[in-house]
Amino acid sequence: MKINRFVFIVSLTVLFSSCSGNKENPAREIPKNILDKANNFIVSKTGSDFFNDNFKIDYSAFKSFKGGYRLNYIFQLKDKPYIKQNISISFDSTGNILFTDEIKKIPNLKEQPEKFLFTVSKDDAIKIAENAGLEKGIKEWSVKLEWNENYGIYTWNIISTFSEFKNSAGFRSKGKEIIIDSNSGKILDTKLWQIN
Repeated sequence: MKINRFVFIVSLTVLFSSCSGNKENPAREIPKNILDKANNFIVSKTGSDFFNDNFKIDYSAFKSFKGGYRLNYIFQLKDKPYIKQNISISFDSTGNILFTDEIKKIPNLKEQPEKFLFTVSKDDAIKIAENAGLEKGIKEWSVKLEWNENYGIYTWNIISTFSEFKNSAGFRSKGKEIIIDSNSGKILDTKLWQIN
């Protein structure tokens, strides 16, 4: 009986230590060739110094599935912490990079540095929207920096909500959105929106 209990305790110890080992060293879960390819791809766009200073891999978001892999990076400018984005890089089962829209979010500093200056801060964007007459609305503005596929740059998207209510027909809301170039501060678009 004592021997069985001893074997059971040893088995549990081995099991728990192996589980905690993955948390202590999550890099072991990502194939080295995949991690190297992802890092090198970003470096080819940004340069090594910019990559080392502003990109950090999110090991907890790594996905391995039948069709391939997905790695997630946190892109945050060291000198402008309000610039923070999640960027995913996907691979097929043979280790080739899949060129999804997420790839476009990587600053291409070698070919188009003027598109990634990030000179307009969140406070600057709010002042621009105020000066443009964006209505205060019924609650605090939603202010987000996002990759804008239409313009091929990061933009500040500021949303004002005029009304919102819920009834038997569902949730309804409407307001106005203003889109601002994060490099120049130029207003790119102003439009009304609604959810029926």
